[in-house]
Amino acid sequence: MSIAPKVLVGITGLLLAYLAVQWMFVPAAMADTLGIELVGAPAFSAARGSIGGPLLGAAVLCALGLVTSQGRYLFAAAILIGCVFTGRMIGIVADGSPASSVTAVSVEAVMIAVLIAQGRAQIRA
Repeated sequence: MSIAPKVLVGITGLLLAYLAVQWMFVPAAMADTLGIELVGAPAFSAARGSIGGPLLGAAVLCALGLVTSQGRYLFAAAILIGCVFTGRMIGIVADGSPASSVTAVSVEAVMIAVLIAQGRAQIRA
């Protein structure tokens, strides 16, 4: 794997890890940025597990893809982000498209493209 794709995968993994840590340790602040109110311990647990958990999983998969140079890990991370992307697209169609959703969808699309492209390159190598 050349340096540029490694850097892009690394940036993707770091961004996912940053978001995961934020959702795990300051879920109320993250929820506030999205206009979500977390009420009670079950809501905080759900935010940590249902949002922070998959983000952390995708970050770990990016790291594994970098360390092992095995494309399957990057494909798995792309699938996770692709599921988030799909849910967000459904929300845009059903509820309209606030600027924050358009930005998030754009970032997710780039992440998916980076992960798939590098995963394919690693399989060919």
